[in-house]
Amino acid sequence: MNEPRRRRPGKAAPSYGDFDGLFSVQIHHKGFFCGSESNKTYMDYEVDWFDMCESDTWSMLWIKDFLSQLGHDMEASKLDVYWCQLGKTVADGLKLMQCDADIVLMIIATIEHKNLLLVVDHGETLQSSDDDVLITGVGCHIKTRYKGNILTAVGIDPNDCIFPIAFGICEVESTHSWEWFLASLKDDLNIINTSTFTIMSGRQKGLTNAVKKLFPDSEHRNYVRHIYQNFHKVHKGEQLKNDLWAIARSTNEAAYTRNMDKMRDHSFTAFNWVENLSPRTWIKAFFDPFCKCDILLNNMCEVFNSYILDGRELPIKSMLDYIFWKISNRMVGKQGRQKSGQAGFAPRYRRSWTSMLSGQKIAG
Repeated sequence: MNEPRRRRPGKAAPSYGDFDGLFSVQIHHKGFFCGSESNKTYMDYEVDWFDMCESDTWSMLWIKDFLSQLGHDMEASKLDVYWCQLGKTVADGLKLMQCDADIVLMIIATIEHKNLLLVVDHGETLQSSDDDVLITGVGCHIKTRYKGNILTAVGIDPNDCIFPIAFGICEVESTHSWEWFLASLKDDLNIINTSTFTIMSGRQKGLTNAVKKLFPDSEHRNYVRHIYQNFHKVHKGEQLKNDLWAIARSTNEAAYTRNMDKMRDHSFTAFNWVENLSPRTWIKAFFDPFCKCDILLNNMCEVFNSYILDGRELPIKSMLDYIFWKISNRMVGKQGRQKSGQAGFAPRYRRSWTSMLSGQKIAG
């Protein structure tokens, strides 16, 4: 009796007879799940094959042995292994393998099918498409003789810190370059339902057009600082500045009406200028409540741009390597610190909660 063996790279798949009880197992591992229900997919994974598996001896022990050969300890790492049932996809056909009783259907399937798929869940899941997701987008200039722009998409992690999602290089910011960037982002993250995403950006015409085309169902908010920069060109004074920010921070319609009335008393032309803006794009009272984040500034993108500042002065290839290295080290470092902390609370919120319980004043 031949034992199952791992297929070497480049080696051809074996041929099986109809009733020899032999089959191959394809294992997708080192990836992560993205989305949920009909949008669920498995991304950024590696593929390995194990051939000459026998239906008569097939059990959970072989699955654990295969994972061990791939460098995974199923029990110590708390991995979950799923069989993708025949004729179905990752979105609707995964069956959790926990004991030998769970793989009976898998054994029956080997009568007619000689290639079966296992998917390893390492416990890393990208934000579910049923949850609200906030993405901020902005472009910054490359500071070398090659010129150009870096387009970035940045989110917020559970610790209320920046989470770099993607970046790309283009010659100039335009509708075409932003459409390319957002289309690539949408494709890479397998985004189908755009209504669960909130896009926050400046009022660049090219970006606005691209968002309308590629994220038609997303709420598109504008940075208040950018609105103020345009407002300040024609309406000067500290009082009007304070009025504008008070309007933006209004958390209900009554406060919004009250602050708008104050601006009208101070300057009727400024009031008309503000009234022509869509309140859903910059005033808290009119934000879609589905997104639980109500930030008004582009601090996340500014923090990321300053984070990669040194790299923006390098040649293109070196700059890309530098940014990739910075982001990778940041994510690995944060993941390590999170694992060493207490389960259930992100470090920043844990410190705030501890301060609250001890009666101390919580800063900012």
